[in-house]
Amino acid sequence: MQLLLAAFIIFISSWLGAIGMFGSNLLATPLLLWAGLNLETVILVLLIIGTVASLHMLTLTWRTVNWWQAGYMLLLAGLGLPVGYFAMELLPQPLLLVMLGLICIISGVLHLFRLQTLKKLFSSPKAKIGLLLAGGVIHGAFACGGAAIVLYAREAFPRKAEFRGTLNAFWIGLNTILALGILWHRPSIPAPAGRLIVVGIPLVIIGNLLGQWVVARTSEERFRDFVAALIVVCGVLIIGKAF
Repeated sequence: MQLLLAAFIIFISSWLGAIGMFGSNLLATPLLLWAGLNLETVILVLLIIGTVASLHMLTLTWRTVNWWQAGYMLLLAGLGLPVGYFAMELLPQPLLLVMLGLICIISGVLHLFRLQTLKKLFSSPKAKIGLLLAGGVIHGAFACGGAAIVLYAREAFPRKAEFRGTLNAFWIGLNTILALGILWHRPSIPAPAGRLIVVGIPLVIIGNLLGQWVVARTSEERFRDFVAALIVVCGVLIIGKAF
């Protein structure tokens, strides 16, 4: 039952994330923790599944990739990865859960309201560098640094096709670096994680295809707001789980 529930969570979160290019891991991580998986298993599973999902999406969007920007983003976010990873190793679990919950709440609120003041704040060169570094740190700790990265990408890529294609290429690089680091540190994949990866990969691909189908037929903004609201709720729930 736990495997079925976890698989359903991965499918729904990947479908919603494919529509708005935002929130799949932020949505899946707290829900998978509530389903009974431990944090290390969740991070490894979402990293591997997320990389496969981005590879699949890249086959549909590779012509629109801004490769220079993808490399620049990867360089800066990559600098933050080890900071987040070692913070996760050193900090106690309840504190990590509170931090994850706060990240979910802040990310959801920022995307939900899209305040003009914040858009101006994030438009400066230093703020853009800060977003990429922060996204790398969060991704290194929880494999869900997408909110900060998407805020940067919205400013950098006004065209939807370039936005989606470049983010796909970027996530492949960042996820691969982090996954290799985790597997080098812990070379074996736990059995529960392995089973969920096998089940989750085809579900993520189906979710991607359904997301693309929805994008072609409706407004992304409605779904993006819905995902952002769900992420805020998940953030509150995961903070509750810490106590």
